[in-house]
Amino acid sequence: MRIVGELRRLTGGFDTDIYAFELDAGHGDPSESLVLRHYRESSRSDRPLVESTVQNVSANAGHPVPAVPYDTTSRSLLGRAHIVMQRMPGISLLDTLMADPMGSAEMIVNVLGTTHARIHGLETSDLIVALTESGRPAESLSPFKGLVDISALADASRNPTIASLNKWLSDNRPGEPEELSLCHGDFHPGNILAEEGRVTGVIDWGNFAIGHAEYDVAVTRFLIAIGPIGDSPAPREQIDAVIRQLTLGYNATYEELRSVNESLIDYYTALRVSHAIGKVLAGAVGADIPGIAHEGYAWAIPVVYKLMRRRLFEITGIDCGPLPDS
Repeated sequence: MRIVGELRRLTGGFDTDIYAFELDAGHGDPSESLVLRHYRESSRSDRPLVESTVQNVSANAGHPVPAVPYDTTSRSLLGRAHIVMQRMPGISLLDTLMADPMGSAEMIVNVLGTTHARIHGLETSDLIVALTESGRPAESLSPFKGLVDISALADASRNPTIASLNKWLSDNRPGEPEELSLCHGDFHPGNILAEEGRVTGVIDWGNFAIGHAEYDVAVTRFLIAIGPIGDSPAPREQIDAVIRQLTLGYNATYEELRSVNESLIDYYTALRVSHAIGKVLAGAVGADIPGIAHEGYAWAIPVVYKLMRRRLFEITGIDCGPLPDS
C-alpha cells in the first residue's frame, strides 16, 4: 500500500493536526479516502485506543461514525499518538451555517437535536464490553474523569481557584445515572457532517464519555452559546440572533425525543468549564504540570474564557479571575 499524492491539511482540530489522504491498496483495488488524526500529545496517550474502540463499535452498528480500519495504538508518528480513519462525505454544519446563517439555522437545529437524542438513546452494552476488553473499563470514562483531572491539576499547581472549583464539584457531585448514555463530549455543528440535511458523519470523539446524557447536553448548550470564535463577516446582532435560534431550536428538538433533567445541567456545565479553566490556570504556573492547556487551546481564547468565567460564577459563586497574562 502507498499514499497517493500529498497529505492535505483539514480545518479544525485544536488539539490535533488533521490531514486527508488517499491510500492505494494495490492489486487494482480502489484507493481509500482516509484521515490522519495526529494528536499534539505524546505517544503515551491512550486516546487512540479509546477513540478507535468507540468509533469502530459505533460504525459496526451502522451509525454514521468513521471507522478506524488500521490499528495504530502501539505506534508513534513523530513522537505523537495518532489514528487513521475513514473520511466521511459531506461538509460540516458549521460551514453550512457560516455560509448562510439565517437560511440554514432551522435545518441545523433539527439535525443537531435529533442526532444528539438518537446518540443518547443508543444501546451501550456492546461498547462497554469492548472498552473493558481493551483495558479501559467504562467506569473510568465517565464524565467524572474530568473531576479526577481537576483534582490532579489543583494538587500539582497549588492554585487556590482550581482547589475551590474541585471542592464545589466534589461536594455537589450527582449520583450515578440509572441509564448510561454514550456522550460525544464535543457535539457542535463543526463536528457533524451532512449532505442535503442528512447526517453523513459524527466526528471528533476525543472527549467521549459514558454517563448522564445531561453532561453532553450541557456541553452542547454551552458550545452553542459561545458562537463563532474567529472573525465572522456577519454583524454581531445577526450572530446573537442565530445563537438564540440555535439554542431554542436545539433544546426544543432534543426534548421532543428525550427528556432532560434540568437539575443536572448546571453541574455538568460547571464540570466541563472548570476542567477547561483548570487547564488554563495550571498552565500559567508551570509547563511541567501534566494536562495543562497547550498552545492554541480553544478554551483559552479571551472571549471563551470570559464566558466561562461568568458562567462559573453564576453557578458556583467562584470568581476565577482574569485570563492569565491578559
